[in-house]
Amino acid sequence: MQTTDLGAHDELVPETAPEPIETPRTTTPPSPPFGQYCCYPIGEPRTPEFRYCCASVAQHGVPYCLEHMRLCHVGRDIAA
Repeated sequence: MQTTDLGAHDELVPETAPEPIETPRTTTPPSPPFGQYCCYPIGEPRTPEFRYCCASVAQHGVPYCLEHMRLCHVGRDIAA
């Protein structure tokens, strides 16, 4: 009869599937209605702190408040 000497590195380990890693899911807030409230994004998307400005728009038909219009349209004249 033959014997085999199994060292620590030769032990049989049952194969198991790795446990799936749960990634936290965050929902992005819906954008405010266009033409009524500022749609300027604030924060990093997919984080709980993400939001939209939601201030009143500067003019009818534009997506941003006056402050964010000035920030986005550098070099253009925007009426105050």
